[in-house]
Amino acid sequence: MKQLYYERSFILLINGILLLSLLILPAKGYALGVGDKSPDFSIVTIKGSEISYDRDIRGKKPVYLFFWTTW
Repeated sequence: MKQLYYERSFILLINGILLLSLLILPAKGYALGVGDKSPDFSIVTIKGSEISYDRDIRGKKPVYLFFWTTW
């Protein structure tokens, strides 16, 4: 019972530290404003071919980015 209490306390402490650091530390990067041109990027597909946003997509198709991963 005491070990469970310590485990939960430790998890709450770590979550509190993470939340506090997210609120205090400045965000790195930038956000685009309305009307700003999106930056170029390249991705590699599951089949191994490369797709460049400027070369293959810009002005041709709408873009929907979906970031997916498995652990």
